[in-house]
Amino acid sequence: MHEYSQHFHQQLKLSGRPNMFVVASFAMPEQPRFQQRQSLPASAIAVFENGVALLSGLPGCHILGCDYAQMEWLGSVRTKHLGFVDDLAFAVRKNDLGFADYLLMSRPRIGYWDLGTNRRRITALVDELSALYL
Repeated sequence: MHEYSQHFHQQLKLSGRPNMFVVASFAMPEQPRFQQRQSLPASAIAVFENGVALLSGLPGCHILGCDYAQMEWLGSVRTKHLGFVDDLAFAVRKNDLGFADYLLMSRPRIGYWDLGTNRRRITALVDELSALYL
């Protein structure tokens, strides 16, 4: 398991209950991170299943963990041109209205800058997921 993944899982254990909304950091704090939160008018489990299908279908994707009970997914993806590895996290929670709130994050494993790949990836995934429900 990669050191960032170990750090992330250690933080989940320390929080008492696995919850990416509380932990919100699965790599070193100085690494740039792009994240997006959104609510969708659909059931949480439907949004989670569709999100997992989209994420798992990314080219170069490697699934590090998927917990259907907590509706959390953790994986990595290798960039197409330079071959850098980025970590991805996706979590869904049921809101007070019974709909889905989700958080999608992407962060490079190395470097202190981002060439826009994480932002483009997350924006495209959010657009695809939103198009299913809006």
